[in-house]
Amino acid sequence: MKANVRAANAKDLGPLAGLCAEVQAWHAATYPAYFQPNPLEAELADYFAAKLGEDGTHIFLSEFLSEDAGSPAGYLFCRVIDRQPGLFHRARRRLLIEHVGVAAAHRRQGHATALFAAAKELAQREDCHDLSLDTWEANAAAQAFFEGQGFTQQRRLYAKAL
Repeated sequence: MKANVRAANAKDLGPLAGLCAEVQAWHAATYPAYFQPNPLEAELADYFAAKLGEDGTHIFLSEFLSEDAGSPAGYLFCRVIDRQPGLFHRARRRLLIEHVGVAAAHRRQGHATALFAAAKELAQREDCHDLSLDTWEANAAAQAFFEGQGFTQQRRLYAKAL
């Protein structure tokens, strides 16, 4: 079956919150000093409801066109960023992928690939120079996927606990 990608809407807040909660659980378990454990799905739904109304912000959902239609398997939340020129850098328009997640039961079935294709199409329509995202060092599976999609590492962030 082929994954179908569509724009999220207010009716999708519950499933979207559930998908995000799964991603958040991995982050909280892997990096407990940085991430809140077990956010309430109602709070996540409120967060995404606010994001749906922001200019330049887009949320895509992926699902199969079958008897499971209406049950999103993955999501991608992104926004267009316009960087003005400055003393040290050039003007740049990019599509920043803020969140991406596919439910564990639906991984390796084409959902993330379909979501990234939708993000690329959006970036091209919006005249973006590039797509960008960041990922945590421990997320080797995500890094391998991103590299397979043609992303290259551009910089590193270092931190030192005090």
